[in-house]
Amino acid sequence: MAKPTIACECAIEQVTEAPVRCVGLKPRRNQLVTDRPSVAGWLNDEERTWLISTLETERNLIEAKRKVSIWESFWNPKVLALTLNYFGIVGASVGMLLFVPQIVKQLGLTTMQVGWISMIPYICGAVAMLAWGWYSDRTGERRWNLFAACVVATVGLIIAGKTIGTAWALVGMSIAAIGFYGSKGPFWTMPSMILTGTAAASGIAWINAVGNLGGFFGPTAVGWAKEYTGSFAGGLYALAGFSLVSAIVSAFWLKIPNPAARGNAEQEMAAAAE
Repeated sequence: MAKPTIACECAIEQVTEAPVRCVGLKPRRNQLVTDRPSVAGWLNDEERTWLISTLETERNLIEAKRKVSIWESFWNPKVLALTLNYFGIVGASVGMLLFVPQIVKQLGLTTMQVGWISMIPYICGAVAMLAWGWYSDRTGERRWNLFAACVVATVGLIIAGKTIGTAWALVGMSIAAIGFYGSKGPFWTMPSMILTGTAAASGIAWINAVGNLGGFFGPTAVGWAKEYTGSFAGGLYALAGFSLVSAIVSAFWLKIPNPAARGNAEQEMAAAAE
């Protein structure tokens, strides 16, 4: 049997030592990623007290309106609507993600250029995720921000499909990425507006698990359309259908009042009046 090369030996050494290094990092990880604010050593006493009090107040306000049990969290209508919304946006996002390099390759670029150019949509998406999340927090509005992000994604995919094979397709995919990643902030604040405690854990896990099945169906739709029509355009239109479904769900079935925000606003008004 041939002796492994130096590169192979180094790779084997890295793999065998990786668990040891991970175990060494575990205590540090446990210090930073804590289960609850009361044991977060990186918060000072004032910050810790304020955060615990705020979370407890918000939980009480949400449960005062209606407490969802752990079993209800799987079939609650709003949870199912959130799951469908996430299924659509994940299907469209992953469907585009896996085929961006091949679509960019049609512009006649080298492999290296394709790698660099394929970064552009996701740079736009990263900026949008931060900016859109900040704006949603600033305004306190979730549903219509989510709707707008889904619409932006739909428009971007249609533009990309209409202009496939040109630089405008890259512009369309960048717009779509802005919508995909801009939806993240508003979306993930919504489950905790109706779920608390163990129901929040199970409900969020359910939304994430079922929603991520879109990551199978989206790319499958693009691959099937490409094989059937010989062009990525049909697949991009199919993905636009996914994100359009998410937009419709946001507009008609995700009206979720935030009792915590209303309660905090009332407390602030009472404090100001005093």
